[in-house]
Amino acid sequence: MLQQATSDATRRPWKPQPIEAVTHPEAHLRLSTVLTLTGLGRSTWYRMVAEKEAPQPMRFGQRCSRWKAADIQAFLTRRAEQGSAA
Repeated sequence: MLQQATSDATRRPWKPQPIEAVTHPEAHLRLSTVLTLTGLGRSTWYRMVAEKEAPQPMRFGQRCSRWKAADIQAFLTRRAEQGSAA
């Protein structure tokens, strides 16, 4: 019988990222935080990333992507300027 690599007892509990993390330009934001800030859905966000319309993530393994807070703030500023220009 094989044991699991990590048991539930050793796994860290998931905690939501504080929204204040965006105030630190070098902070690495989770997808859930980025979606909250942008108001976009997951599939829309990843489509925009694929089409180079949104900042590219930093990859920390196969299942871990993060975005720099400064990149997200610049993205939101550009979107606001495009919206006001229309």
